[in-house]
Amino acid sequence: MGKEILYALVFLVIAVGFVAAGYAESQSADEVLESAVEVEAEVVDHELDSFIIDDREYYEPDVVYEYTYDGQQYRSSGIYAGSDTQELSYADAQAVLDRYPIGANTTAYVVPDDPSTSFLEPETSDVSLRIYLGGVVFGVLGIAIGSVELYNRHLRDRPYPNRRS
Repeated sequence: MGKEILYALVFLVIAVGFVAAGYAESQSADEVLESAVEVEAEVVDHELDSFIIDDREYYEPDVVYEYTYDGQQYRSSGIYAGSDTQELSYADAQAVLDRYPIGANTTAYVVPDDPSTSFLEPETSDVSLRIYLGGVVFGVLGIAIGSVELYNRHLRDRPYPNRRS
């Protein structure tokens, strides 16, 4: 087996890992969404966090809110169900903060099995989509590497036509 085929298999294994992780993240977020119950919450603080990836600045809104569930008070900052990481433009991140001004009453969604887990927006983040896309990229690379190697083998292995002088 050539090293190119080995590389192709490695890329395909990585792709399967990414797809499996994306599926698990998606299922987890869906379960959280389905089981959550609404409670009243009060926004106590918010800020915009910034970070740089590949020389580009991204923003992530951080909204801190308090709520009571089963007589116990909790403090949380989850915005979306599942993984909460977002890479937003300044305008998009600011729009999230604008929806949750400090002192405002809002609805939070609490997971009854773990009341310390909550979120403000009943939708999932795009993290599972990004993981899936990573799997697609590795899968396409694996297929491309394997296809090129198989085609090259085909060209090497075919007999040359008889030449007449």
